[in-house]
Amino acid sequence: EMQEDLHTVGSDLTARCNIASRVRHAHADFLDMEANDNAPELPADALTALLTFLHVPVAQRATLFRRCFEALRPGGRMYIEDYFDKSAPGDHFTPEEARTLKDYVYCQNLPTLAEYVANLRAAGFEVDFEEGKSVEGCDVDDRTAQWMKFTQSRFLTFTAAKERHTKVHGSETFEALDSFYSAIVSLFNGGRLGGVAILARKPLTSA
Repeated sequence: EMQEDLHTVGSDLTARCNIASRVRHAHADFLDMEANDNAPELPADALTALLTFLHVPVAQRATLFRRCFEALRPGGRMYIEDYFDKSAPGDHFTPEEARTLKDYVYCQNLPTLAEYVANLRAAGFEVDFEEGKSVEGCDVDDRTAQWMKFTQSRFLTFTAAKERHTKVHGSETFEALDSFYSAIVSLFNGGRLGGVAILARKPLTSA
């Protein structure tokens, strides 16, 4: 975790759950782990990234996936849930949507699904995927419809409990989350933002 406050909260929660002996938190930059004493021990059997890679600038994506590949043992797997650009050919995020992604989600220049898979494969990962073809049990699962439904429900549920949330967290926190949840709903409703789950594998042997 790069953000010290989130690292501190995560470490505290782990201790409260009495699992500190089995979970280690690292306050480090994954792209610069070699220079950080807090880096976790590697290689690993598995990596997970949940709505994380979207924050990494496009110029660093190749380095990111290469580091992930190097961090896994042969046969290891990486599970990813992330956003992608679902725009139709010739279509693009509107200027307002681009600002929302930048200001609320802290991401820019999302890859298409095909570009995402191509970047993983370029780093050495195996990913079972053929664009435009839905295959049972493949490694790429377009979850846009499910995430759209979830984000809409989250926004409505949160807004309905405004009195409670304002009392517990304060009006400033409520307004910030309310704006964020609303922005995500708008992005999905625009039809250009997609959500995906990807399973990438490191081959048992290198080519």
